[in-house]
Amino acid sequence: MLKPLDSPSIPLLSPAGRERRQTVRYACGVRTSALVMTGATGETEPATVQNISLGGVSLILRTRLEPGTIIDIDLSHTLRDFDCQIPMRVVHVSEFPDGNMVVGGSFTRPLTPEEFQGLI
Repeated sequence: MLKPLDSPSIPLLSPAGRERRQTVRYACGVRTSALVMTGATGETEPATVQNISLGGVSLILRTRLEPGTIIDIDLSHTLRDFDCQIPMRVVHVSEFPDGNMVVGGSFTRPLTPEEFQGLI
């Protein structure tokens, strides 16, 4: 049974101090990955999936993205040989000291239960 993510290292509140998420987040293992289209010319960048919910995802990647930007994501789980493509609206971006970015966003549509189970 999966347990919801509860990590003190990842803030659960928005800068205004209230939770905006409408669905529970779950941590992802190393078998869940993402490929993010970061540019209009079709450039892609691999990303690490920190956590995921039916409504959105938190990614770590090198490219800074602006809040409000809509990007296409190819999410996959290697062990289950499962993948799905879904657009995401960037909600927040934070920079790590090493220059990598934490990019959180909401999907333009919820994941289906089958998609969600295939990814976690």
